[in-house]
Amino acid sequence: MKLGVRAKLFVALLILIVVSLGAAEIYLRSVIERDLVERIRSEMAIRLALVAEEARNLAATADEESLSWDELADRLGPLSHARVTFIDHKGVVRGDSEVSSTDLMSLENHGNRPEFQAAQSGRIGDSMRYSTTLHTRLLYTAMLVPGSTGMVARLAQPLANVDRAVAHLRTFLYVGGLVALLVAVFLSSGAAVLLSRTLRQLTALARRMAAGELDLRSHMDSQDEVGELARALDQLVQTLSCSLRELRDDRDLLGRILEAMREGVLVLDSERRILLFNASLRETLLFDSSSVGRPAIEV
Repeated sequence: MKLGVRAKLFVALLILIVVSLGAAEIYLRSVIERDLVERIRSEMAIRLALVAEEARNLAATADEESLSWDELADRLGPLSHARVTFIDHKGVVRGDSEVSSTDLMSLENHGNRPEFQAAQSGRIGDSMRYSTTLHTRLLYTAMLVPGSTGMVARLAQPLANVDRAVAHLRTFLYVGGLVALLVAVFLSSGAAVLLSRTLRQLTALARRMAAGELDLRSHMDSQDEVGELARALDQLVQTLSCSLRELRDDRDLLGRILEAMREGVLVLDSERRILLFNASLRETLLFDSSSVGRPAIEV
């Protein structure tokens, strides 16, 4: 399919916009998501320290009264605006603000969770993964409860805010891309009209030059590629005009020489057909203009 200048400019701008939007989404999405997660992680570390301090008082009786850990988790969950979980040193969940006390025993052992293992080593551990219990993506942060025998307090924060921010970013990019596309259509149409008008003028001028009007010139002084093309065309026509003038002068000179010769001159081609003859030969052999192009032996 043959595309015009306007269509080519539009396709080029469309590809440029799509590639730019894709690159912007890939880069900005990772940057914004990383920044929001870091902020949430910092806030959760502060809230986790407060939760662990609240749990200090239960550390001494945690083994005997495991139900009190679940009650504490249920009380601290709304206050910390996060899911609060208490896990003993064996990885058994002793309390969870999002799980009822009757369902605690059905939870799998958390001893292999990375945040739990980091907390057991004395560090504040965190990880981000999909929760099969709440069916959403969560950020987990855990630390040891001060004064306990390996009891770990853990907070889990849904990353819905991060997902919403990324969705808003994608919406803004799509809307911006649509606006950019409309602007690109308008600008490409204007640029194509100006460019195609100039090219049509050059095309018409080249056709007249090819028809024999070698005295024509474009007279374009623009410094862009179209201007260079016009100047190259002018130079080509000027060179061609000079070459034709020299050939015409040589032809006239040769004709005068042949006409002035007293000897008869006959010029044949490779097939022995008559190309030209001078006046002396014409008068001697009574040639006429119809003899040109015929075999010499026939004439």
